[in-house]
Amino acid sequence: LMLQTRYAKVIFICHSLGGIVARQYLLHVKDRYGHTALGRFRLAITLGTPMQGSSLTRRAVVASSNEQLPVLGPIRRNDYLQLLNHTVLDFFAKHEAVGCPSLKVFAAYEELGVTGVGIVVDKESATLDASEVKGFNRDHISLPKPAGTSDEVYAWAKRSMVDCARFLGTSAGCTSDAGARCSPSPTTTVSFRTHRVIH
Repeated sequence: LMLQTRYAKVIFICHSLGGIVARQYLLHVKDRYGHTALGRFRLAITLGTPMQGSSLTRRAVVASSNEQLPVLGPIRRNDYLQLLNHTVLDFFAKHEAVGCPSLKVFAAYEELGVTGVGIVVDKESATLDASEVKGFNRDHISLPKPAGTSDEVYAWAKRSMVDCARFLGTSAGCTSDAGARCSPSPTTTVSFRTHRVIH
């Protein structure tokens, strides 16, 4: 994404582990390109992302050799998530302190359990550090699968993207005028290009 200079803003929509991968990618951007480059990333919409892990992984680790499962373990025993969350919060604070455009996180969580399993990612874990929180009458599997454009999850995600594109400012980089970075820009043209990411 950093090599695609035609994108002034990048918005992530992530389900489950995809939200953790997006956070890790933001660390990569910061380390490789610096805080200024983070100004292109304006919104992350997470759908059932276990920012504090999931207690269900304890049972799954016993039954599976999937190497992704330890990353999803409960936060109290998960060094990876503890370090990732701490580092991301630290660079977000530094990013805003120097007047860079801020990344917002809008988090959706599941209100229904998966049959035979229960809630995969609870509200507390799914909404860590989120600017906006929304619960949906879905389970973890159906949360990222809208039935169509009138689906409530689709409508919420679309509204969030359009609002971000129109009202979070157009600056792609840092500015010394912190007040200008979030000023409305009513002449902004909104267009979207989507990339499929495996999660």
